[in-house]
Amino acid sequence: MTTDGPDGESQARVTSCLTASVPGLDAEAVRAALTTARAEQGRALREIDALLKEHPGALMASPAAYPLALVRLAHALMDAGYQAVVAPACTGCGRITIVSCPAFSGQGILRLFTQLPAFPAARP
Repeated sequence: MTTDGPDGESQARVTSCLTASVPGLDAEAVRAALTTARAEQGRALREIDALLKEHPGALMASPAAYPLALVRLAHALMDAGYQAVVAPACTGCGRITIVSCPAFSGQGILRLFTQLPAFPAARP
């Protein structure tokens, strides 16, 4: 992991926050989960970084609003066996977000969010 540029700095902060808050998680596992979640760089990484600055425990309890990248990251960590991580839930209806569809391309969850009126759980 490099810390050159804004993505490197964001990745370093996200890695530090996650290794401090998720028991047993190390930097290599964070990198793998970010890659699986397609959040190792760019907008997705910066959204996770910004959220974790305000809500360091966002993977243990759903904040009022969160980016879709957090949903993918949470599921990547849960799939890797980190039991302290919980799936983000909608604060309005309590539904748990599901992304473990074999054909998941990122569009399935977006369709779910757009079909539900006033679904505050994620910002597209």
